[in-house]
Amino acid sequence: MSRLGTEHAVNRKAAKRPAEYLEGLARGLSVISAFSKDSPRMTLAAAGKTLGLPRATVRRALITLEILGYVETDGRLFWLTPKVLELAGAYLLSNMLSTLFQPLCDKLASELDTGISVAVLHQDEIVFIVRSYPNHLFSGDRGIVGSRLPAFSTALGRVLLTGLSDSELSDYMKRLVPKDMTTFTKTKKKDIREEIELARKRGYAFASQEANIGFRSVAVSLRRFDGKTVTALSASGRVELISEKVMRSTMLPRLLEERDKIKLPSSG
Repeated sequence: MSRLGTEHAVNRKAAKRPAEYLEGLARGLSVISAFSKDSPRMTLAAAGKTLGLPRATVRRALITLEILGYVETDGRLFWLTPKVLELAGAYLLSNMLSTLFQPLCDKLASELDTGISVAVLHQDEIVFIVRSYPNHLFSGDRGIVGSRLPAFSTALGRVLLTGLSDSELSDYMKRLVPKDMTTFTKTKKKDIREEIELARKRGYAFASQEANIGFRSVAVSLRRFDGKTVTALSASGRVELISEKVMRSTMLPRLLEERDKIKLPSSG
């Protein structure tokens, strides 16, 4: 075996990865993920620094992605193309939850005149799979399906975390390193655990300006027939337009009403 092959084998073993693991594919996907709102265009050097990878490795990945149509370049800067949306589209088209909840979110957004979202838990973050806003509301980057937020600081995340077993939740709390998202973010683990336990007891959670300044939200957990929490549904709005009292008296009851109508199959 070559020196490079030996190094790869050692790295796979150290990371507990199988021999079938494709390092090149993993790096290509990490390069795609490196682009963001703050870094929509990057040089090779910037991408390498962001990913902590050698310039030559990033260059090969970017050239491959360019040939496949996922990246464009002017010779210095690189940026993603709309073809990347096909990756997210494949998930949305194959995912029953996205298909099921889009009409519901559209209806609630129009009825309650506010933003409605559905999210799932992926690792320690929530991922939005459906988002809907009334036509007159500007959602900005908050309206992007596929966007992520830390679970601990969001109403959606807290109700999704209630679906973890006691041991899983304890493991989550042990590895959690809370960071201030805003000046209102709860970062004491004791307070975070209490919020999750309260959401578990009630089946819903509130959060105000903990993940995004100026926004508050309420979320309810959605479960399968077997009782497993699968996803969560939320209503959110600007604090100057929607008081917590209105959210509790008007929006929460509608979310709970729709939650009780939803019957998710155990295989969903």
